[in-house]
Formats: sequence, structure tokens, C-alpha cells
Amino acid sequence: GHQDRFFRVVRHLHRKRGLTVLMATHELNLAATFADRVVLLSGGKIQADDEPDSVLTTDRIRRTFGVRLRRVRVGKGRFQLIPATLPGEKP
Repeated sequence: GHQDRFFRVVRHLHRKRGLTVLMATHELNLAATFADRVVLLSGGKIQADDEPDSVLTTDRIRRTFGVRLRRVRVGKGRFQLIPATLPGEKP
């Protein structure tokens, strides 16, 4: 709950007060939900820089972090990243 409220406050400051916000986070789902733009870094180098839908692809995340995820649509233009294999499922 605290993370959600924090991101909502930051988005409010950006939208209502016109502030530019630069934030570093490992919370990909919150970035996908709240960010207008995502810069994906690995080893100190930019791997991608664009809107969350373009940057946070399952293939790019697998190549960058070695993690297999899948994207689930949760609303118009919104998605969440979940493990590619859930407990009890076969890979």
C-alpha cells in the first residue's frame, strides 16, 4: 500500500504541478503502471528507453535480467508482469 500511495503522489506532482520526476526502481509493475517513460539499465548501460509498453517486454527482461516473465493485460493500455511459470505449473 505504501508503494502504491507513493507512486500516486509522484504522479500527482508530475501531472498537477508540472514537475519532472526522475526515479530509480526495481518495481517493474509499478513502473509499468505509473511511468510515462522507462529507461532500462543493465551493467551501467542503457538497454532501452521508451514508453513502458515498448521497454518492458518479456524478451527484453529475459535478456537483461535472465528472468522469464509473462505480461497480463489488466486494463486499457495497462499490463502487469508475472512469473512465466506459476507454482504447480510445468515450465
